Amino acid sequence: MHILVIVLKKEPLIKKITSLLIELGLFDACILEGEGVEEAAAQAIPLFSSLQDLFGGEYSTTKFILAPVPDLDTVREFLSLSRSEGIDFREPGTGAVAALPCSFFVSADQDESPAAD
Repeated sequence: MHILVIVLKKEPLIKKITSLLIELGLFDACILEGEGVEEAAAQAIPLFSSLQDLFGGEYSTTKFILAPVPDLDTVREFLSLSRSEGIDFREPGTGAVAALPCSFFVSADQDESPAAD
């Protein structure tokens, strides 16, 4: 079992990403929204806001998608499908994908119960 973590910086891609997750049967995915550190700094320290205005940068939200996946093959298939849809996480500004090993997971869909420690 792994946890698929998608950090999506291009918010307009969220519809395509969610369609791919559904296509892969990853219905337990959760989408969270966050703000970048520059946004938080601009709110806390006005100087950062002034610098951002000076250099013409924009603040944006980031979508974080978490999904339990059975194996790394599912993650590879997600990346392959993403590329076929024109979403390449290697392109600057798109975001990132990680797969974290999960040593403990309990769910109604899981066949095995966790080992007692």
